[in-house]
Amino acid sequence: MSTRKILGRLCRAVALVGLLASGGMAAVTSPLDIWDMHAIVNDPLEVQVLSERVVETERGAVLERELTYRSEISRGEEIRIAAHLAMPVGEGTLPGLVIGHGHGGHGSMDMAQAYALTHKVIAVSIDGPGQGGSSGPRDCMGHWLDVLETPRHSYLYHCAVAGMRAVTYLRTLAECDPKRIGVTGGSMGGIMTLLVNGVDKRLACAVDNAACGAWATGAREGSWLRTLMMDGMGLAPDSAEVTTLFRYLDPVHYIPTQRSPLLIILGAQDEYFPITSLAETVAGLRGPHRLTYIADWDHGLYTIDNPALQTYDNSAAAALRVNSSSKRWFDYYLHGKGEAIPRGPVLRMRAAGGAVLARATVDEGSPVSAVRFCYSTDGAYTFTVLPMERGGGMWEARMRLGAAQAEGLAAFVEVEYEDGLFLSSRPYLGPQFRLRVRPAPFNEGTFVMERSDESAIHYLERLKVDETLSLQDRLWQEARLAVLWANLKRYDKALEIYNRVLEQAPQPPIDDIVPVVLWRMAEVLDRAGRRAEAVEVLERALATWPDTPEAEAREIAQAEALLERLRGK
Repeated sequence: MSTRKILGRLCRAVALVGLLASGGMAAVTSPLDIWDMHAIVNDPLEVQVLSERVVETERGAVLERELTYRSEISRGEEIRIAAHLAMPVGEGTLPGLVIGHGHGGHGSMDMAQAYALTHKVIAVSIDGPGQGGSSGPRDCMGHWLDVLETPRHSYLYHCAVAGMRAVTYLRTLAECDPKRIGVTGGSMGGIMTLLVNGVDKRLACAVDNAACGAWATGAREGSWLRTLMMDGMGLAPDSAEVTTLFRYLDPVHYIPTQRSPLLIILGAQDEYFPITSLAETVAGLRGPHRLTYIADWDHGLYTIDNPALQTYDNSAAAALRVNSSSKRWFDYYLHGKGEAIPRGPVLRMRAAGGAVLARATVDEGSPVSAVRFCYSTDGAYTFTVLPMERGGGMWEARMRLGAAQAEGLAAFVEVEYEDGLFLSSRPYLGPQFRLRVRPAPFNEGTFVMERSDESAIHYLERLKVDETLSLQDRLWQEARLAVLWANLKRYDKALEIYNRVLEQAPQPPIDDIVPVVLWRMAEVLDRAGRRAEAVEVLERALATWPDTPEAEAREIAQAEALLERLRGK
């Protein structure tokens, strides 16, 4: 078999204590000092509606609106955010919900529509700065770490401001109840959620999925954030860029000021945000905030069966917890439906007669379906789940472990309620607990895209294809370079390379490089706003694909879906 596609996803000083921002920002000593809430709330939005239509779905009619709004001025340049709004029709005044996306991604109307119909809200899915249709610096670690002049130059600052400005926009809509606006997001969108809810007092609730704080703790123990921020960028844990970012934009500093009820949803084996970071993050969580912790769930590897990594596809169980807990949260805090959210369970551990006894206090104000004890003896690499039984007014589980296993234990309690809510205790970590993180699946292409634009372009300009390879391997390598250029929004350069690949592709075909490259070209043309050309190129790809060796049905289906979307515009 020829080389397969590598066109996949490419996802010294101490910190400065007093910083001067552009525009004369006063010296700051607290993370909360960097936010200009007066501007975030009051500056003109200058909204531009790009399109609007009502679509009929199986779940009801939805108004879809594509728009942009002015987020902020940074380094003299305006950052405008592209947003996708979906609103159920005929529902009267509705709550609003701002939705953030993951690292390197962008928002979508599909995402907005799904939230709007599921939760009966005015949903606004935003493209982060420099992503999708938004202007501003691109989402990469090089721009996350752009903090030395001021933390206000960091991508994370821009992303959080964009989220808060979406709140400002929702409050201008007659259809939106300004007292019932929430924020949510996954991965980087979860970071955005924690920052926004830690600063903005205008929110009714927040749901953070797949993110937490205490990054320095995770970095010391080999988290994937360390791999991207430090190993990939050539920095050290005590580099000024790293320590300044952690000082001002690590969400752990915003936990004490979470403005509205927060639900944190996280996988117990998350490689970016490991259990040690989560334990430190929730240690400061008080009041109405809750945790849904999910055993055998991480940042993506538990979607596949991989014996070498000891993972399996646990997507269904995780999706149940994410979706049903989020819905219960939004139902209560945005719509006022259902009973009050129960208190989170409390776990207590002790050794007794050669066994380890786990006891949990559970709020049974709402009917309970099950209580489970989740524990790991291998550094939170894998978890075992045991049912807990009532005993003396508490819930109990007993297990026999060796002394070393007991000392290195990681554990938490999960309570499943009949109304669909899953709540977890804070994790327990034994005195000899030692974290294990799965190996990071990053490659050179990942690290190139995590550089700042200037650095990445300089690198790519010098990068040469290995001329010792076979023609077919060289063409796939060229196609990979085109992906990198497209991710930098250098569409002209990407199209130039793709055309060069097509000119050199052998006949008869050895594999499906021609239709794959045509498909990728269509994606670039679409992103560049050249949709008519994108349709023409996709039609060529689909006409060519069936007769080429190694054609994959999954890729053909994705290309067909893109063509259907482009024709519908």
